[in-house]
Amino acid sequence: MKNFYILLLFIFLFSSLITKAQQNPIDSLEALIESSEIDTVKINSMIELANMLRGRDNEQAMIYAEQALDLAKEIDFKPGMAEVYKTLGILNFMFGNIDKAIESTNLSKETYIELGDRNGEAACYVNTGIFNRNTGDIEGAGESYQKALEIYKEIGDNE
Repeated sequence: MKNFYILLLFIFLFSSLITKAQQNPIDSLEALIESSEIDTVKINSMIELANMLRGRDNEQAMIYAEQALDLAKEIDFKPGMAEVYKTLGILNFMFGNIDKAIESTNLSKETYIELGDRNGEAACYVNTGIFNRNTGDIEGAGESYQKALEIYKEIGDNE
């Protein structure tokens, strides 16, 4: 009988671990944003959450991205600003706000350049190429893709 109770206890503990492991990542990020006292953790979590929501709930994604940008500016967290501007560029593109998409992406690119983050800079050129291609500016798209390719070659990123 004692073994039976030990087995039940083991099953109960194991099932609670599985349940926690399967918790919705969106809920987990929201909880982290609410509970964290570290601003950079909040910013990075809001950016990740905005990217997870992108394509599912673009309005909520935009809210998280704008909150992340406000906080990143407040504490002058350049890596967060670069990443969130890139996210805002994509979201604005999805909303059909092409001018805002390009503006945000250019701000992201400028910040990545300031940080010396060539990979981030190249990603911005790729996004600009996508925006240009989808608006019919094939020449502009080609130029953006070419700049991204040159950077990726320089940094040895062959993927």
